[in-house]
Amino acid sequence: MISLLALLAASSTSLLNPSHARASTIVLRAEPKVASKLPYAQLMSMRAAGDAGALLIFAAIGRGNHNSADGSALTTALPFIITWALLAPWLGAYKSVGTRTEALLAPLPAIVASVPLGCALRGVLQGYQPPTPFWIVALIATTVLIEAWRAVHYQFDSVFDEFADAIVDDEN
Repeated sequence: MISLLALLAASSTSLLNPSHARASTIVLRAEPKVASKLPYAQLMSMRAAGDAGALLIFAAIGRGNHNSADGSALTTALPFIITWALLAPWLGAYKSVGTRTEALLAPLPAIVASVPLGCALRGVLQGYQPPTPFWIVALIATTVLIEAWRAVHYQFDSVFDEFADAIVDDEN
């Protein structure tokens, strides 16, 4: 899961982490809104990891409810994670937010676009399209899980930022 996110953002990671390249520090100082011009770099954020986690939880719950023995929760979630990773940055799921309402509204366009595409991709990979109730349940369940995660993230944003900074801080 994390490798997929890392793969999609690998080309722009050094622009966001000054410890990876000296030139990136200059670029960041000269142009502070680099992240908004590189939307896939946002997939390396705590919000993106939580979003992918919510999609993985959705798949795990679904597999558990249907006693599915083929594959894993990751292979079930992968079509949803792929479509989310491709669409969410471009649809504003990771834009800066100031209020809880903005935090909860930001991912909605990405959910509405990526979940049906995830259902379709899953159907293509399986060789048959899931029935309509699956599409509806997938849309509702992923909305609830991603929105719950986003509410928690908004509430504890500074704690998450400190945690993430501590992980990537090479000096300490």
